[in-house]
Amino acid sequence: MVLDSAGLPHVAYYDAINTALKYARFDGASWLIETPDDGLGDDVGSYASIVLDSLDRPHISYLNGTNWNLDYARWDGSRWILSTVDASPNQTGLFTSIQLDTGGRPVIAYFDLTDGDLRLARKAGSGWNLETVDTAFATGRHAAL
Repeated sequence: MVLDSAGLPHVAYYDAINTALKYARFDGASWLIETPDDGLGDDVGSYASIVLDSLDRPHISYLNGTNWNLDYARWDGSRWILSTVDASPNQTGLFTSIQLDTGGRPVIAYFDLTDGDLRLARKAGSGWNLETVDTAFATGRHAAL
């Protein structure tokens, strides 16, 4: 959960019944709920983390549990933009934590289950720079940025 510039809450979460990424925001009177990624048959949305940019637009990192990828969704003001951040053959994308750098670009910490590593993804142009932060086995679960 994160608060916007007016102090209103925004929440990203996993809908286990529909295996989808959900997003909810409170407008001061009621909760507005959307499905940024319904997965199209994939199990998406677990380990969701959310941050808002300077325009109060959400950026969400989460696991694609079917493909074991780290995925990312952002609201551009009119629609959700979805992308895969890390599609390595490893089981990766667990325990995500997202923040924006000083330039407004997303930075995501996450766990690689196959190798047991803490990983970091930084948005760079149209792609992502992926790096391993710590290789001590089973290190990096529940990291927070």
